Amino acid sequence: MRGICFPSALVWITSRPAAANQIPPKCVERVTEIRGFTDAQKEEYFRRRVSDEDLSSRIISHIKTSRTLHIMCQIPVFCWITATVLDHMLTTDQRGELPKTLTDLYSHFLLVQTKRKKQKYDEGHETSPQDLMEADRKLLLKLGRLAFEHLEKGNIMFYQEDLEQCGLDVTEASVNSGLCTEIFKRELCGSSRK
Repeated sequence: MRGICFPSALVWITSRPAAANQIPPKCVERVTEIRGFTDAQKEEYFRRRVSDEDLSSRIISHIKTSRTLHIMCQIPVFCWITATVLDHMLTTDQRGELPKTLTDLYSHFLLVQTKRKKQKYDEGHETSPQDLMEADRKLLLKLGRLAFEHLEKGNIMFYQEDLEQCGLDVTEASVNSGLCTEIFKRELCGSSRK
């Protein structure tokens, strides 16, 4: 990797398989793919991420009941999303069935993130999930439109012009992306201490 054994070697690292598939085959002599967590590593992740042993066991047990969630938890960032949602749902007064589908999980994740954004930028006023969604309804619909249009085109990335075409305020979008960036920073720092 440092160019000592193979000084002319080029190494490409990506976490996006679609991007890796765009590399011309003549430029690739060897491919190594890291597929993600094994079942044992999934459990280890949740036990380290959630310090309460009973809570981590409940999360692991729930994931095993949903084939979709169990398979998706091979992806480390999906483990983080799952832990964020289930930890929140199991430690707050939030009622209802725990998510078993990707749509349910992402919907709850969006609620958790919206709540955190409100607490951080709106002096921490406590609101119901319905109030949170209604307050950000326009933003969520615009983000949904952006995602849908790019999925239809097969695009995996979007840029400032794309935000503007969907009527998204770049400043507001940066607040939301900044929130996610901050959470990922905290997660990285937290996992390195354990």
